[in-house]
Amino acid sequence: MKKSVCLFFALLLLLSTGITTCAGSIPEDLLHSDDAQIFFAEVCYYHPDKAQPDIEVSPVHVIKGDVNVGGKLTFFNPNPIGDFRVKPGKVYLFTYFDENNPTDIFEAENRELTGIKLKHIEGDMWERFERNINDGTYFRAEQERRQKLDLPLLIDDPIAMGRLPFLDKPTDGIARNVCISVGVVFFVACFVVLLVKKKRHG
Repeated sequence: MKKSVCLFFALLLLLSTGITTCAGSIPEDLLHSDDAQIFFAEVCYYHPDKAQPDIEVSPVHVIKGDVNVGGKLTFFNPNPIGDFRVKPGKVYLFTYFDENNPTDIFEAENRELTGIKLKHIEGDMWERFERNINDGTYFRAEQERRQKLDLPLLIDDPIAMGRLPFLDKPTDGIARNVCISVGVVFFVACFVVLLVKKKRHG
């Protein structure tokens, strides 16, 4: 009986160790799984408070996996990595394995794909993930996957491997332009008023 109990606890300890190892290997699992997906997408809607939380996104840039840019994808069990609010209309980085695993969501600090900085991440696991994006490890794995399946390769262009303009908030540019326009109109109006006053006094 004692042997059985000892064996049971030894097995339980072994299993728990295996689960921890598996959880810490996400960056490598994303690299070696042909079914894994890594992509940037704009959030269409996000329902975190439903009985079964879900999110609908429209991919805008693929790093790895069978993902169609411009399409619509719905994921259940969305999992923001870190303390931030997922907002519709904003672009985030997503990783996906299958329906049995959560869909992880990351907020990016900048738009340089070869020097991207993910917000809110902590620990070596996510640092490895970030490093694999920046040094092109996932990109190369995707090219190899496509070669194996005789699919068109990803295009190595400045947008794909450089700047990601869609991470800029469009509203920032609009607001800036509006401010400039208002400033110019105000300056011109002041100039006209002064000119009119000068003529009257003259």
